[in-house]
Amino acid sequence: MKSLTIALFLVSLSIACKKKCNCTEVLDSNKIYLKGSLVLYHDTCWKAENQGRGGIPGDWLQKGNDVWKQCK
Repeated sequence: MKSLTIALFLVSLSIACKKKCNCTEVLDSNKIYLKGSLVLYHDTCWKAENQGRGGIPGDWLQKGNDVWKQCK
């Protein structure tokens, strides 16, 4: 019974994490995003770590990216 409870907890945690990165808005490079905003860019979900203009998401602190981190 204990292992079933643990398994159910892990499944619910996994579902909660997926909801956390539920991107539905497509990135608009002209829009200013607030910290915590979620956007979709090239089939990947990105989270704004700082407020900033759209910009192109990519590796953190590379090529001027100080806004977006990949949402996992």
